[in-house]
Amino acid sequence: MSLPAEIELLFELSLAIGDSTELEPMLQRFLVDLQRLLDGSGGAILQVQQQGLDVGTTPDPIVCTVPQTLPRTPCYDAFWKHWSTTSLYETLSQRPNELPLVSLHDDCVVHAFRLPGFGILLFLKGRRSGQMSNRMQHAFVALARKLGNAANACLYKTQMRRQNQRLELARASAGIGVWEWDLTSGRLHWDGKMRQLFGITDDTFGGTCEDWLSRIHPADVEGVQCTLDRLAKETSETEVIQFRATRPDSQIRYLRGQATLIRSPAGEPLRMAGICMDVTESKLTESALRQARDLAEAANRGRNLFVSGLTDQIQSPLSAILEMTALTLDSDLNSIQRDRIERIKSAGETLVRVIDDLVDFSRIDAGEVQIQSIPFNLPIMVAEALKPLAMQAEDKGLVFVEDVPEDLPQYHLGDPGRIRQVLTSLVSTAIDLTDRGEIRTQMSYRADPGTKNDEIQLSILSDGIKIPANDLRQLIDALDSAPPDARTQRPDGTGFRLAMAGRLIERLGGRLWLDAHPERSTTFFIALNLPRTKSPEIHRRTRQTWQDRRALIVERHALTRRTLGYWLHQWGFATQEAIDAQQALQHIHEAVETSRPFDVMLTDASLPGMDGYALIQQLSSKDLIGHTKIVLIASGPGRGDAQRCRALGIPAFLTKPTLPDQLHEVLSRLLDPGEGPPTSQLLTRYDLLEQRQRLRILLAEHKALDRKLAESLLGQWGHAVTSVEDGPSAIERFAPLDFDLILLSMQIPGTDYLETAQALKAKEEGVGSTPIIAMSANALESDRMQCLEAGLDEHIAKPIEPRILQDLIQRFTLDQTNALKRRSDMLAF
Repeated sequence: MSLPAEIELLFELSLAIGDSTELEPMLQRFLVDLQRLLDGSGGAILQVQQQGLDVGTTPDPIVCTVPQTLPRTPCYDAFWKHWSTTSLYETLSQRPNELPLVSLHDDCVVHAFRLPGFGILLFLKGRRSGQMSNRMQHAFVALARKLGNAANACLYKTQMRRQNQRLELARASAGIGVWEWDLTSGRLHWDGKMRQLFGITDDTFGGTCEDWLSRIHPADVEGVQCTLDRLAKETSETEVIQFRATRPDSQIRYLRGQATLIRSPAGEPLRMAGICMDVTESKLTESALRQARDLAEAANRGRNLFVSGLTDQIQSPLSAILEMTALTLDSDLNSIQRDRIERIKSAGETLVRVIDDLVDFSRIDAGEVQIQSIPFNLPIMVAEALKPLAMQAEDKGLVFVEDVPEDLPQYHLGDPGRIRQVLTSLVSTAIDLTDRGEIRTQMSYRADPGTKNDEIQLSILSDGIKIPANDLRQLIDALDSAPPDARTQRPDGTGFRLAMAGRLIERLGGRLWLDAHPERSTTFFIALNLPRTKSPEIHRRTRQTWQDRRALIVERHALTRRTLGYWLHQWGFATQEAIDAQQALQHIHEAVETSRPFDVMLTDASLPGMDGYALIQQLSSKDLIGHTKIVLIASGPGRGDAQRCRALGIPAFLTKPTLPDQLHEVLSRLLDPGEGPPTSQLLTRYDLLEQRQRLRILLAEHKALDRKLAESLLGQWGHAVTSVEDGPSAIERFAPLDFDLILLSMQIPGTDYLETAQALKAKEEGVGSTPIIAMSANALESDRMQCLEAGLDEHIAKPIEPRILQDLIQRFTLDQTNALKRRSDMLAF
């Protein structure tokens, strides 16, 4: 065949390529023309799957054949006995100049061309007509390359068409309308769904942004305009738009969509495109849910009011019971009577705590609990909270340990009452759930480098929890999450206390979690972030330190040694530690030999081997005590302890865990006897209570039982009490500088308690300011805030908790010496 004839054939074949955008029709026509023009006996095009192509579009590698019966011919079948489509494609890709692979058979010649990026072309010629000439094979390579590109184009167009169809189907199903706004011409295009969303037809839409804005609810027009303007001017490329559409039939529909800004290569805004969808149903559902929530909250508030009212009705007779038992315990009773009355009092106090927890739970739900932020000493607060709990643990036969790091900052801002409430709940729970072993409370902290806050962590560890770990996790996660069989195994109130603790910690801005392992210890963790602050002025004025004094701590338990050492270091002592009597004797011998005796020795009564009493007796017999003041610390008061201490000449006796204020006061009495009453007799925590300052207190209380209880408590503490029953009597009886403290009932008759407080303050204007503590049967945070805003100093709930009242008295009064000096200065003036 001449060159011009070959060129004409190739040109005619090239016309078949690209004749259609449909893959199979285009390839079918090419094979038909190829067979006709080159005198072939058949042809086939096979696709070899390539990475990035949609495999699912051509499950069979054969795209098309001419004739259709070609796969069943002997020549075709014989060829494929030596090849697979993949191996053939790889072999063709390695052929020089992309020339075809020619295979001779009995009655045919097979030409295999690679279609780059797509697959393989097989062209069969009869044996008589012979194979393609070399010149034709070279020329046909370019045609095969063009055919491969065209086949890939058809394939991608098919895929794109199918994707567009799927996208259109999804968009139509989701009710999404599409719009495009040409910022140059101002022309706005809406698709059919956009018109449906606005309830209009093609001929009623003007195609401008103004026409769009006119169909938006008037109250939302400004917001949409601002959003579109911001999108056009700022660097962001996408904005969310929400508005109400006003349809021609006056129906209001809620629409939500997204707008995207398209810029030129130079960064100039060209057009905006976006989508919109109808969210009316979800808006209506959201509104219905909001109304349901409001109704539920109203019902919840009603329930909380009912609970609050009910608990008030329960608390009144219960308060009377507790007050009567307290007064009865002040009278002469035999041992059996006292034991019975104390059991009644204990049961009543337990019931009061349950009621208080129930009320607190309701107040948290109602949002009534307010969290205060006042300066407080965290280590002291924790130590005071743990004191009664330690006795509870020891009564159960458990070892109770408190661990305070030596460098723990003392003063923080927070709500000490609520933190104490959470700590008490968790430690009580650990004690209730523990049958044996140890309860350990540890504190740690980490300074936040970005702020002046400390990340405080409190942990309560028990190695004897008696219920499974998974039940404990359910208890702490939620009140009702544990299965029925787990609820029957736990002590009453455990789940409620944990749920309360968790909610209060959340209000305090912290978190509570549990680490429980059946094979080892279980630990409750509290994490709080508290701002650090300076100590209040009153503490800096009255807190005494002992620089260059030496102390010996004799204690078998390492954590207790660390805690005692922490307090002594805070007060200026240089300390040494001993774990038993033998080590203590060694330290004391060394101190005598170096003429550096200890000023004070704190020793545990229950040392291993030689106990504390035997140690002191041996020191006394060897004349090694000298001027060293000894403080014996026992796990709890036992029969005969006082007599043994007096016999050995021990000046002070305390119980564990030792409160820092108690220890500081004991050291003040022992090391600086001129600062307080003489200490010739044994000094105990009861003596400390009796030796505190005697205050003159005005008590304004209309209820006889409440008044008698307060008088009894204050009288026990050595204070002088003047009682009145109403507001006018309190105003008449009060005179400036005659009283150190005023206790004022919020339900006092005659005059309103606020008017009474204002009148009392007016009488001492320019002379002084006597602290006023309000008393109320309610314990709502709003009552306390009302008192503080009115100028009162604090609020205490009834029935009065002796510990809380005693803390308040100490908080709002200076020591007796300063009070007398103040009166003297005022009178002199």
